[in-house]
Amino acid sequence: LVFRARGAARAHVSATDTLAAPPGGDEEAALLAEQRKSRRLRTGVLTLLVVQNAVTALLVRWTRVPRLNVPMYYDSTAVLCTELIKIPMCAAMMLYTLGPTGALKDLREGFSDPKEILRLAVPAICYTMQNFLFYISLTALSASTYQVLSQTKTLATACFWVTMLGGRLVPRQWAALTILVAGVSAVQLDGVGVGVGATGSQLVGVAAVVCSSLLSGFANVYFEKLVKTTPTSIWVRNLQLCFFGVPQAMILMLKDSGSIATTGALLGFDGAVFTAVALKALGGLVVASTVKFADSLLKSFATAVSIIVTCLISIPLYRTYPSFQFVWGVALVIASLFMYNVPKPKKS
Repeated sequence: LVFRARGAARAHVSATDTLAAPPGGDEEAALLAEQRKSRRLRTGVLTLLVVQNAVTALLVRWTRVPRLNVPMYYDSTAVLCTELIKIPMCAAMMLYTLGPTGALKDLREGFSDPKEILRLAVPAICYTMQNFLFYISLTALSASTYQVLSQTKTLATACFWVTMLGGRLVPRQWAALTILVAGVSAVQLDGVGVGVGATGSQLVGVAAVVCSSLLSGFANVYFEKLVKTTPTSIWVRNLQLCFFGVPQAMILMLKDSGSIATTGALLGFDGAVFTAVALKALGGLVVASTVKFADSLLKSFATAVSIIVTCLISIPLYRTYPSFQFVWGVALVIASLFMYNVPKPKKS
């Protein structure tokens, strides 16, 4: 009887609470919880993008400067390791987002059509060569200069977007691209571009950045068109890129085959180099997550913060102080990124 009385009391209280609760309360609470979760994911992804961009450039630059009792590693081996590390990263993200059953289904669909897979060969070549040029440019240029000059990929992407996809740019975006070119030119004409311990010419470094931006712009537009016209997930697309990227990286190692046969492929690989390679491999997944959880304006903000962080850390690390011309060029580049990615106002 006591248990029944207590049960009846609980049922009465529950019914009273249900009647007293405002309609739609559960839906509003669930919506607020979902918004908070989305905000946390967006903040986490953007923070990770800032850290990845800044730390990767600084760390790779530090490893490309001759160090005492540490032999220089082969850039071709670093490119191959980057492609190999991407495979378990993509597999882990597939399992996390799709679950085991969904991941296997997506893999079967993604690798069932040979013609569809062959379409990824073109951007895979571009991305592999871009990674190779990344190490060449940071051998000759400082990390901060590379960060600024690499924003020319915005100009390349815009040009390929207009020519390949028939896109249209508003006058504000054309003006932003003009400001971007002015800012990059100011940084390039400044005298701090080479940095401490450079082992290559500045001209080679700048040429490597420009070629890398062209490859990046073409590959991004091609990959975007492919992703938007097919239902395959972004993680399977990255695995398909690795399917072509690994053999291409192995072909690049032929240029160092004589030295590798004597010293081994992992010459000079220490903790710093492995960390830099892992961060470089993480970059593609971070960008993909940024596209999923944030918009282009927030991505521009994260890129601007990463440029500023790289410049600030480079001052005590290499004891090089940027000139007024360099700072002015950085400001123009950052302003152009925001100006280019401002969303169009909605018509009332």
